[in-house]
Amino acid sequence: MKRSAVVGQALAVALVAGAALSAVPARADGNGQLALAPLPEVLTQANLFGQPKSDKGAAKGEPKGEAKGEEKGEDHDTGKKAEHCRHNWMDERVRLTFHPIGYVYDHGYTLNNLIPDPPSGFVAKHYTFYPTPVIGLGHGFEVEVQALDARRFGLKKGAALRAESKTFFGGAIQKKLSADKGSMPAISIGVRGVVGPDSNDTLAAYLVGTKRIIGKKCGNSGVFLTAGMEYDRYSMNDRGFLLNGAFTPFDQEVPDQHEGAIKPFVGLNIAMSKKLFLSGEYAPREEWQFNDMWAAKGTILVIKDWGIEGGVRNNGYHTQEFIGVSIGSLGKLKPHGGA
Repeated sequence: MKRSAVVGQALAVALVAGAALSAVPARADGNGQLALAPLPEVLTQANLFGQPKSDKGAAKGEPKGEAKGEEKGEDHDTGKKAEHCRHNWMDERVRLTFHPIGYVYDHGYTLNNLIPDPPSGFVAKHYTFYPTPVIGLGHGFEVEVQALDARRFGLKKGAALRAESKTFFGGAIQKKLSADKGSMPAISIGVRGVVGPDSNDTLAAYLVGTKRIIGKKCGNSGVFLTAGMEYDRYSMNDRGFLLNGAFTPFDQEVPDQHEGAIKPFVGLNIAMSKKLFLSGEYAPREEWQFNDMWAAKGTILVIKDWGIEGGVRNNGYHTQEFIGVSIGSLGKLKPHGGA
């Protein structure tokens, strides 16, 4: 059957992506530092200029503990760099339009949309996602408050039912199970949900992994592969079902009043440089959708970490070209905000 072929193809893509995540070889970075070898005793400052040594072998007048202080400074700088590397995925714009990623905003707060939460079963021409609070609770937990508008299909001009937007509110929580380290991807589990008018409610649970497959961890460029599985279920009351049917295009089947399904999804993020980023994602259509869900987007930073983004996407019901503002830092990332 055509449906089975599409789902099978998507499952194959997810399996291949999972294999790619596991097949990346491990790389251990050494922490050794180059140091100058001590000069021969006949060439030391004490012997050349006749300065006597202290009991500990250091020349008089030399500040004590200088080497230790320098080492501590180097260790401190290395530690700061390591912390930056742990959340470098934020700078490289690793995120998807319709699906979550394996990385977690571990500590701190920001306004963003790291866990998209589109409503299921609600026939919409397009979604407008708003930047909402994301809070890192530590220990691999993040929570997000969510808000979005879903615009229905409009009927012909002058008809009784005109196109309208409905606002949905919800939230999500995600827990990191493993970090992106060595051959292991960053793996997370999460739950998300939204509520809308006429009891248009959606609840979903997911397992997702993200892995840097090309590029250095602290570099300015890289390729990130994401793959996951999600179960989502929706329901609506009788009035919501009737309205959903009234706004469904005549050549499409009206979604059921309540339904649930499991779907795979894959995504790819490419950081070309500090200023240019590309992303794409795909998921096969579910029973209540008209099309496969996919998106392709490009982002160019203009002022610091603020810029312009645009591309084309299909929310499962309609293909839409879009352009907008790519938001930058609207919060604070504390130490240990990790992958």
